[in-house]
Parts: sequence; structure tokens; C-alpha cells
Amino acid sequence: MTTIHDLKLGSNTLEVLEVILKSLEAFPDEIAKLDLSKFTKIASDIDKSYQNVQTTQKNVTAMKEAISQTKRLIDEIKSQMDNKLNTFNADFLSTKEIKEVILQTQSAINGVKRQIDAIKSGFDSSYAEFNTKKEKFDKKSTEVNQNLANFNAKKDDFTNMANEANRQITNLQGMVENATNSLTELLNNVNSSVDTANTKKDNLDASIQTANTTKQELEVIARNTENLVNNAADELKNRISTAVNEKVSSVTGVLKNEILTQTDEKLNLKANQATTYTKTEVDSKLGLKADKSTTYTKAETNNLLNTKLAVATYNTDKATFATKTELNTKSNSNAVVNLTGNQTIAGVKTFSAPPVSARNPTANNQVANKAYVDSVGNAKVALTKYNSEVLIPLTANLVWSVGTTGKSGASKHFNSIDLAINEALKYRQTPSKYIDLYLTSDITVPSQLYYYGVDLKHLRIQGGRSASNAGFKIIAGANLNANRSDRYIFYFERSHTPIFVGVTFKGNWVPNTTPRPTGMKAGAKADNGIRVSNGSYLQTSECRFENLNNATLITYNSKACLYGSISSIENCNVGVFTHDNTNVIVHNTTILNTNIAVKSHALARVYLYRGSISKCSLGLEVRYGGNISTNGTTLALQTDATNKNTSDANVAYSAVTNHGIIFKN
Repeated sequence: MTTIHDLKLGSNTLEVLEVILKSLEAFPDEIAKLDLSKFTKIASDIDKSYQNVQTTQKNVTAMKEAISQTKRLIDEIKSQMDNKLNTFNADFLSTKEIKEVILQTQSAINGVKRQIDAIKSGFDSSYAEFNTKKEKFDKKSTEVNQNLANFNAKKDDFTNMANEANRQITNLQGMVENATNSLTELLNNVNSSVDTANTKKDNLDASIQTANTTKQELEVIARNTENLVNNAADELKNRISTAVNEKVSSVTGVLKNEILTQTDEKLNLKANQATTYTKTEVDSKLGLKADKSTTYTKAETNNLLNTKLAVATYNTDKATFATKTELNTKSNSNAVVNLTGNQTIAGVKTFSAPPVSARNPTANNQVANKAYVDSVGNAKVALTKYNSEVLIPLTANLVWSVGTTGKSGASKHFNSIDLAINEALKYRQTPSKYIDLYLTSDITVPSQLYYYGVDLKHLRIQGGRSASNAGFKIIAGANLNANRSDRYIFYFERSHTPIFVGVTFKGNWVPNTTPRPTGMKAGAKADNGIRVSNGSYLQTSECRFENLNNATLITYNSKACLYGSISSIENCNVGVFTHDNTNVIVHNTTILNTNIAVKSHALARVYLYRGSISKCSLGLEVRYGGNISTNGTTLALQTDATNKNTSDANVAYSAVTNHGIIFKN
């Protein structure tokens, strides 16, 4: 292994020579590109340069010979090593005690020998490759000589280059000599190691130690030799590369000046740049011109104008036409909002007034108007039951208002009653504290207001009705039940309703008579008043119900209290309709001009205290186990032709019947 590193010198040397050859090969290519027709005056100088190149060739030949000598020296060293190894093997074979060590050492040395043979073979191959490259170099040299016959003014550069090559070759020869000395020293060390082994063969341990020491010395020598050769080769490569680049740059500069001179002579025959447009300038100016294929000529323009606008009209009315400057200040049609057609508008737009839309949305991404939101939200979506732990406790009485104008002293005002109720749902009652919501105008409810699982007993909706004041109305929309029969102004499930005070509820019901007033209806398609169901509680005071199909409907375990000295139900189909285990108190309420005043069905219980029932088709009706108790309630005498009811009750008083019972006191 040690000898392999030492003998790498030959391979590195060939690499250096290859760099030199490549550098020299580049010169003819560069020279071949030049116009040398004008350099015929100094042919004699070129001849001298040619002689210098031939000298360089001779130096290269001498270098080849030196390499051949190095090869022969390596062969001699190999032969000497073979002889020494044979002697060493013969001496060691005579000693049986160290036969095994000798065999191992012999195997190692034979391995080194094979490696040396391989290096020699590689060196022979490199040498053959060098001869091939030399032949190429000789061929290139012949081409250079032919080109140099017409070349002048560069003899000094080539002379210096040849001198530099001579110096590099001298350095290379010195490196070869150093390598030869190193190999000789290596051979001497090997011989010394073999002699040492022979003299100490009687002592096995000493012989082995000496062999190891010799191996280490050989490795050190090999590393030193390898570093020396590598450093010298790198330095030689750098120096040759630098020298060649400098010479090529120098030659290129001079040739560039000559080429520029010829170019100037050529350019003198071209147009004067000061008076001639460049291609870029021509393209730029043409870009400002109209495309002839898409542009009218003056004659074509005049003809078109004459067909569109009479000259006389233009001369007299041209003040009514916009100028180009005026038209340029106007927006393009695609940059403004048009009155018709589909457009996409980017950015955030703020409207000072809400946009108006008479159409209900039909797609998910369309804007909904208020009427649609009210109808869908109140008819189909129940408000979420508020958790009392997160509601705002009332710490004082509050005054709010709803209507077209605000109420003096009100802390909040709303334009619609559903918004006001939703705001009230954020609060919870504390003892003796209420929110009083005052109506400041009649309120129209276009669709049913539906609430589920809410507690609004802390909200009092004040209509302002009294014995001397008609107050304000909550009016059902004209088509509340246009397509159904179960819509009410208010519908509460599992809820405590607000306390309605002095409010009038008005619908569009009239008896089935002709002619019927415009907008009024009979039967189930007419508007209904208030419905409570599934355990709800309704409370009214001094309220009036008029022109409703069902003024009130109390069902399914619910309770209601209709109270007030001026409470009334007038011109309705049914006044109080209750069924399915409900409890209703009707206190001091006047019911008149109604088809059926009170209906109690399916175990419902109604308590009538005072009040009166008159001008009704049927005063009291019990069915399916209903129960009605009256105390101080006046039913018009049947002898009173003006105020009597067509029938006071459907069963006998105070008698248990299949329909139920009516207790009269």
C-alpha cells in the first residue's frame, strides 16, 4: 500500500502534461478565428517565432525522454525489489520457527509487488496516452505553423510563452528528479528493512517489531512523497493556467483593436446615426400611429359623417354635441352602476337609507326584506329559551316605546313590536320591577309573532286604552291566514306572555253576510287574536278584541286571566275558546255581537265573574266534559228583543250532561 502512494507521481506528472497540452491546443483555435490577411509584412519575425515553437517541441521531446528514463528507473527499482524479496524469502524459509511470519510477510510483499505491477501497467498506459497526445500536439503544431505564416506583431508574446514553457518543463524535470530520488530512497529503506530482518531472524519477536517499524517508516515516506508531488503538480497547474490566460488575454486585446479598426472602416460605409432612426425608434414612432387596416382615412370619415349628420345641422347645432375632452371626463359604462342588467359590484357600499325590495328572496345568497324575515322568523322559528342565570336582572322600572314616534322619557324606542319583545327577553324580573312598553301609534303585524319557552311576565305592553281614551291597536295583517287557518297575532307555547294593558287587537272577521266589507273575511281564513298552548300563561287587562275569528284560544294545560272593567270582545266568531285541561278566568268582560261567546271543551274549566254576554248567537257552550261557572255574569233576557242572545247555553244550567256542566249563580 505504501509503494502505491509513492508511485502516484507518474500519474500526477501526466496530468500536468495534459494541462500543458490543452493550454497549447487552445491557441490554434483562437488564432484560426482571426483575420490575418493584413499581417504579411513581418513574415521573417514569424519565422523566428516558429523556431521558438520548434524549440518548445524539442523541450517537450526531452521531457518525454525524461519520463521514459523515469519509467526505466521504476523498472530497475522493481527488479531490485524483486531480487531483495527473493533473497528475503530464501532466508526466511530456512527458519522453521518463523515460517508462519515469513509467509504472512511474503504475502504482504507480494501484494505490494502486484500493486507495483499494476502501477507500472498504468504508467505504461499513461505513457502510450502521452505519445498519442504528442502526436495530436505535433499535428496541432503543424497547423499553428501554417497559421503563423500570416501572423505578425505577436512574436514577443510567443517568445515569452515559449520561455515560460521551457521554465515549466525545467520545473517538471526537477519534480521528476525529486520523484526519482524519493523512489531511490524508498528502495534503500526497503533494502535496509530486509537486511534488518535477516540479521534478526533468530529472534522472532525482534524480527516482527523491526518489520512493523519498517512498515511505519515506509508509510511516512509515502505520505511525504505523495504530498510533495501533489503540491508541486497543483502549483505547476496554477502557474501554467495563469500564464496561458494572461497571454490569451493579451493576444485577444490586440486582435480586438485590429477588429475594431476594420469594423470602423465598415461602419463608415453605413448611414449617419445622427440622421437615421434606429429600429427601436422606428418601432416606437410607429406605435403612436393608427393601424391603417382599422382606421378610416379623412375621405372615409367625411363620407361617414355626411351619412349621419348633415353639415348644416352640425354647423348650427354642434353646441349640443359633446367634445372629445368632455367625453373623456365621463365614466365608461362598465365602471358605473346601470339601472338594468346584471353586474358584480366590489368593495363595501354604505347606504344612507335601507335598500327597498318588494320581492321575497328565493336563493340562499339573496338579501331578505323585513316582511319576509318577520313572516319566516315568527311563523317557523321559536325564540331560544333564555337562561335566567345569564339574563340582566331588572333593578329599576324601565320605560320603552314602539311606534312611529318615541315617547317622552322612554330610554329606548323601537320601530317594530317584535324587536322590542326580543330586547325584553334579555332581562329577568325582580320583585315589583317591570318594563313598560308604550305603543305610540297603531301597530300592524304582517305575520304571526311566535314565541316558545319564554318568560315575559316582567314586560307590560301598554296600549293606553281607558274609559275616556280609545288607545292604540295591534292590528293583524290583512292576509294573516291567506293560505292557512291557524295564524294568530300572538302565539305562545310553554311561555309566560307579556301583560297586555289597554291594548286593542283587531282582525278582518265579519259574519258571513253580503255584501261583505272590502278586505273582511268570514270563517277560518280570517285573522285570530292570541293563542297560548302547552302550559302557557296569558294575562290581559282592559283589552279589547274585535273582528277576529278566535279572539282568544287557550289550550293544553294552559291558564289565562282576562281582566278589566272595560275589557270587551266584540264582533268576533268566538270570544273565549278553551280546551284540554285548561283554566281560564274571564273577569268583568263584555262579550257582544259574537257568534259564540265562550266555548269550553275537553275538561277545560272557565270561570266567568261579572261581565255580560249579549247579542250573541250562542252565549255558552260546553262539550266533551267542559266546565263553565258563572258568578254575577249577566246574560241578556230572552224577552229583550234588542240585546238577547239567540241561545244563552247549549245545555241546562247546573245539570250534569253528556256535554258537560254550566254552573250559574
